[in-house]
Formats: sequence, C-alpha cells, structure tokens
Amino acid sequence: MRRHQERYFDAAHLTHIGRGPLHERIADLVSARVRLFETVAPVFRASVHNAPRLPYVAARLDDSRQRMREQFERQFAPELEALDAHARVLVADAGDALTQLDTIDLLARHRGHASADIERVLRRGLSAIFADAT
Repeated sequence: MRRHQERYFDAAHLTHIGRGPLHERIADLVSARVRLFETVAPVFRASVHNAPRLPYVAARLDDSRQRMREQFERQFAPELEALDAHARVLVADAGDALTQLDTIDLLARHRGHASADIERVLRRGLSAIFADAT
C-alpha cells in the first residue's frame, strides 16, 4: 500500500495549492481527486474491504484520508481562515467528506456517474459549501 500511495501521489498533486480564485482552486482539487480515484479505485476498494480485518491496511487508509484532509485545508486556507473556529470545522468537514475517495466511489459505483458528472457534482457541492459559509 505504501508503494502504491507513493507511486500515485502525483495524480493528486496540486501545483498551485492555495493560490488563485476560489472557482479555479475548486476545479483543480476536484479534477485531482477524480483523477486519483480513476487511478487507484481497485486498490482503494480492496483497502476499504480489508481494513476492518487488517490493522496495517486500516492505518494506511486513515493516513491517506488524513493527507487528503490536509490537502483540502491547504487548498482552501484563505476561505477557512476567514471563518470562526466552529464554522471552520464545519466547512472543512463538509468539504473534506465531499471530496474523499469514499464519496467519489459512491458516485461512480453506486450512482453510476461518469467522471465528468462526478466532477460537476463535487464542484457544485464545494461551491455551495463555501457560498453558505460566508
């Protein structure tokens, strides 16, 4: 799993993290997350399936989710920093939940959406989350 994470890190990399207009940062994060999902979906699903029985897998999955959370917080630091502490947590939790691979998997596998539609759903969701936060 560690090798797999390192190997596909570039798929989730954001070159200009935290910089640019909000709509561009939303599009960049969403595109990176969907691209990452397309690359790692089988391994992600196997990890989720095996995590309850294998502590090492559970720890690596938790680590990946935490790294994605941290990336989300860095990408939207200007908006999050403008909020009070309680609102910051709520907005970060909402945006993080929306952009985790678990949600993308739900949209792809259980709702049958193609990647382009998943990106639309995530962009709309993040836009609404940040619009509601102000």
